[in-house]
Amino acid sequence: MENHGIPSLALVGGGWGGDDGLAWFNGKMTAMPADQRAELLRDRLRAWAGEPSNARLTVAAARDTPIYQEVMSHGVQGLFHGKYSGCIPIIEGIREPEERIRFLEKLEYVPAPDGVGSYDDPAGVTALRGKLRSWGADDARIDVIMERLEKGKGEE
Repeated sequence: MENHGIPSLALVGGGWGGDDGLAWFNGKMTAMPADQRAELLRDRLRAWAGEPSNARLTVAAARDTPIYQEVMSHGVQGLFHGKYSGCIPIIEGIREPEERIRFLEKLEYVPAPDGVGSYDDPAGVTALRGKLRSWGADDARIDVIMERLEKGKGEE
């Protein structure tokens, strides 16, 4: 990190190093100043939004840390790019269904550096709507969430 800066931590945060490496990585992220953590998360954002499965292990390892919501918010930015199916397993890491819904209602779009392609995924839309319904969201809440995600796709 001393020679290559904050983004060099992403080599561990990308999943290399197994569970021990991810625990170490999340410990480092938790301890670093907020501005450095923001830089690191911005650096990971393109990879995570482009392919949400890249974020899954890091988000899961952050679960019981004070930075979980922050890491989760970056880890599921793929939702704003039409990558619903890849983000559903990450969201299901939130223990309570109502918390998942509230998280999505509050999730804010974070612009990815150098942009991330978006695409339409009708099957993913159907899957996410079905998950939201199974978690207890009514049609009005589902519509609000889906509209927010679609709006984010247009902000690229």
